[in-house]
Amino acid sequence: MPKLCWLLCIFSLSLTKSDSRKLNPNTATFEELIAIPVLDEGDALLIITLRDIEPYKSIEDFAERTEIDSTKIDYLKEIFVFEYKGIHRGFYTLSFRKSTKRTISTLAAEPFTFSLSKYLGATNFYLKYKELTIGQFNLTIPNNNVWAYPTLYGSDYFLYITKPIPIAVGKDNFFTGLGLQLRFFDIFLTSEFKKNDRNSLQGGLNVKHTPFSADISWSFTDKMGRGNLIYSAGKTFYHLNWHLKENQLTASYNFSRKVSAKTGISIRFSNLKNKYVYFQLNKKLNKETGLCIKSRFAGPITEVYEIRLENKNLSVGYNLLSKETISIRVAPGESYLKFSLYPGKKRYDVTTTLFFNVRNKEIKIQAGKSYSGEIKFFIRLGAID
Repeated sequence: MPKLCWLLCIFSLSLTKSDSRKLNPNTATFEELIAIPVLDEGDALLIITLRDIEPYKSIEDFAERTEIDSTKIDYLKEIFVFEYKGIHRGFYTLSFRKSTKRTISTLAAEPFTFSLSKYLGATNFYLKYKELTIGQFNLTIPNNNVWAYPTLYGSDYFLYITKPIPIAVGKDNFFTGLGLQLRFFDIFLTSEFKKNDRNSLQGGLNVKHTPFSADISWSFTDKMGRGNLIYSAGKTFYHLNWHLKENQLTASYNFSRKVSAKTGISIRFSNLKNKYVYFQLNKKLNKETGLCIKSRFAGPITEVYEIRLENKNLSVGYNLLSKETISIRVAPGESYLKFSLYPGKKRYDVTTTLFFNVRNKEIKIQAGKSYSGEIKFFIRLGAID
């Protein structure tokens, strides 16, 4: 390796903080949340509204209450940390999910996690210990981070190390990344070398200098990229997001404002053929109740496609965007029952979660069944700080 590359590696190690990208959703600012690639302004407003009613206890609690898409949750669980007085820490966890296409079993005993899955007849697994993961899984590389993380349903065997420099060695692949943090900006470079396929190289730049923040990532192999530009003026945020692929530029524009301590709005539109303008209102009605309304309009046609009323003990939602859904979540204390009804299909999902505290030890049991035939079961034993 040339001397210059060795110097760059040593220099990056001395300047890169390994946990600098970790974020607590209970304290993160609006700007920090929308800087995460998988979250938009609407997600950020909802996260802030719900945490003001009650702080998030874990990634499971976060996913259950926000109802953010599971693919986003897979990304967020590598970024979010949950730290506040009274947090529930799980030491032993067993989960099981089965549907017509896939089965996932996970056993975790901090700091170990073992997962075994079967998807369309293919069996995959991985064992994770802190920053080391070994097994058969996909290697997913986020667009603006120097690290990667494992997901299920892979077809290659990997040995993956995230610190101090991410390195993944597979049966047919080799991946590495390099990050450099300076005062106002971060630089990252990731490369993947494949045995029977073309290699890939991508890089990016993150810049933050009040009141501006921007990030750009570019694939030198596929000649495609994406980026964000955010300008903040007090409680008002202007956000430009762009994506370039096959010489076609797609851009979306967002205006967000924290109208008051209890109210926030977001307006988004893009240059896609879909000419809808999306509007979201989040309002905290009182100390324990929040309201979220999402609508879209094109010309004179206006459609309200989601309404959610959130309370510590009761949550009611109505959604029309993908399929008509009525959801009710009753939570007397830590335990809760969630019921989702699909009027158009005349079907329903039901999930029940029970919490027990025995001598400062927590037991959480969750079970449910969906109309599609999916069965899920989850149990966690832990301690309460």
